[in-house]
Amino acid sequence: MTTRPASFTEAMADPIRRALFVADLETDLTGGCGLCDTEAIEMCAACGQCRCDTHEDCIRLTP
Repeated sequence: MTTRPASFTEAMADPIRRALFVADLETDLTGGCGLCDTEAIEMCAACGQCRCDTHEDCIRLTP
């Protein structure tokens, strides 16, 4: 069982957590969603939302 870090600084001392944080930040900064790991190119073509959101009302383009 892992414990939560007491602070952000403590979390960044762990190399695995730091690497995951950097990967999620890069995804966010390039237009994606770091929470659900959706890259910008994978966002919904019709409404621009990621997999975190339900978007049944959008009109999806048919191939």
